[in-house]
Amino acid sequence: MDTELICKLIEYLKSLPDGSQTTTMEAATAVIGKTPENMILVILDAEIRKEAFRNKLVLESVHKKPLYTGQPFREPYIVQHRIPGGRLQADKWDYLISAASGTLTAAMDILWTEDFSLENAHSWGTERINQFVLNVAHKRGYKKQDLAGAITALENDAPIAADKLTNNFGGGLQHHLRDFSHHPTPTGLLFSIISQFSGKGYGADVNGKFWITDIPGWTKPDLVTGLYQGSVVWALHMVSDMAGSSSSVRMNKEGTGLPGPLMAFFKELSSIPGVRALAGKDEKGHYKFSQTCSKLFNGTLTGEHDENGKLIKSGPKFNLRTELGLAHESITSRQYIPVLINETLVCAFYSVSRLVRRLKMQPINDVQDLNFLDFSTFLPWRSPALQHMRTLAASTFSIIEITTAGIQAYVSNKGNKAATVTDFIQKVNYIGMIRLTVAGSSETCSALSHLYDRFELLAEHQKAKLIATDPTAVESIGIVKKAAVAAGAIGKIGTPVGFVSAAIGVYDELAQASKELKIAYEDRLRIESECRIQIQTIQENRQYMEETVEQYMQEQLEVFSKGLSDMDWAWATGNTDLFLSGNAAIQKKLGNQHSFSTQTEFDDLMNTELTIKL
Repeated sequence: MDTELICKLIEYLKSLPDGSQTTTMEAATAVIGKTPENMILVILDAEIRKEAFRNKLVLESVHKKPLYTGQPFREPYIVQHRIPGGRLQADKWDYLISAASGTLTAAMDILWTEDFSLENAHSWGTERINQFVLNVAHKRGYKKQDLAGAITALENDAPIAADKLTNNFGGGLQHHLRDFSHHPTPTGLLFSIISQFSGKGYGADVNGKFWITDIPGWTKPDLVTGLYQGSVVWALHMVSDMAGSSSSVRMNKEGTGLPGPLMAFFKELSSIPGVRALAGKDEKGHYKFSQTCSKLFNGTLTGEHDENGKLIKSGPKFNLRTELGLAHESITSRQYIPVLINETLVCAFYSVSRLVRRLKMQPINDVQDLNFLDFSTFLPWRSPALQHMRTLAASTFSIIEITTAGIQAYVSNKGNKAATVTDFIQKVNYIGMIRLTVAGSSETCSALSHLYDRFELLAEHQKAKLIATDPTAVESIGIVKKAAVAAGAIGKIGTPVGFVSAAIGVYDELAQASKELKIAYEDRLRIESECRIQIQTIQENRQYMEETVEQYMQEQLEVFSKGLSDMDWAWATGNTDLFLSGNAAIQKKLGNQHSFSTQTEFDDLMNTELTIKL
């Protein structure tokens, strides 16, 4: 492909206003002066999309289409300029204001919001969970008001295979935490479905390592049964485990219950190799982060201890009941107000600063000029720059707020570990932590999406090369698409825990795909080698072929034109010899034999005894 042409196309796109919509076919037509052939447009589309990022441009598709669309050059996209202070990039003032907003609102949170009671949160969450379990049991046909009976009814109604691994994952006290399929989160659902088809349980061992073990007596279900058992039955079983075991409730004891989303995330995170190594081990060889999660979950970390560190009384268990209560306490203590103010300040500064810049570029002289103002350039949505600003503000807020909470808890309790942990939990702004998690996930998804788009462009570019040389190569690209979809599924999970989960789920598919990909790769190398030879030959003979075809067509047209002209003139003037001569010339050029070309030759032929074949 002509490098100069690519450069001209990029310069054309750079000359368009920020937010303009176009297609590769329109851009190429504008630059070249005519619409190129489809095959050339396919290659041009892949090339300019690859070069756009290097030239500080982003081509955002208007209509997202699957990978390997038939005519990508017809797909419209929005041209966005990566300029400092624009929608795509933030400048130093954006970052300074975001950090200042996070600092200011963190100070408001520290000075203004009140601490809440962990005991009250746990009690409130326990009441709501117990009532929820009873309500679900009643809808499933249970008639009584006995919580223990409701739990038993749900357990019998929705058993799961993972319960066979109770002893493998620490017994009744720990298996809900260590067995990842017992986590009431999307990751837990994913592991539940994987377990249905793999016959294995996934979780953490006693030391905190990620562990896979076989489920006894497992038989592989069909697709519909496996999905139903792994999702619907799993959800009902989670309800039966929320309030603890039926035996614990009958003895008026609080059962283990399930980990909440926060505890489940921490436990899953603690099993990742890099996180384990960073946290280190204790004297017994257990990973510290994982052990802290376990102690917090069963209440020993927040319980009362004697001078020797021996547990006297367990504290509130940090499980789903406690997390539900914390969410309630966070709302009633108005923790959300500093977080909302932080978001409002950042979004307001973004909109005002972009509006001022837009008005400098496009002054408004009268009311009619407002019709030409592009509001998408300064309104606070779908902006990478705004996303970075909000993430920085949320990070600053949470870092200052959590650090201050830790220092205050430590100073107030003077070395009492259990009281320090309890006090710290009661001071943390959980709404801010949730906002930081959402912001971090958005940044991760954006980065992975960008990497996936780059991969898609690379694949499209390679496909264009193959098709340009061999149209039958479309069939051999199927394996690449298969691997790409699997890799995209992993990337779009958005977290390290999700990555591990999705990787297990698509392992078999990728293993088979890699074998086929190796064969396809070898075939591609062979095709490229053969195509290079053919292309070189075609290029060498192209000019000769064009000249030959042009000369041939010119000679043919000259003979046909002269012959038809003679025949027209002969018809008009009654010149028989001229008509027959023009017809004979055309017949000869077409490769036919003519029997006569004049009136005299025709008369002589008619007077002979020869047989005439028409």
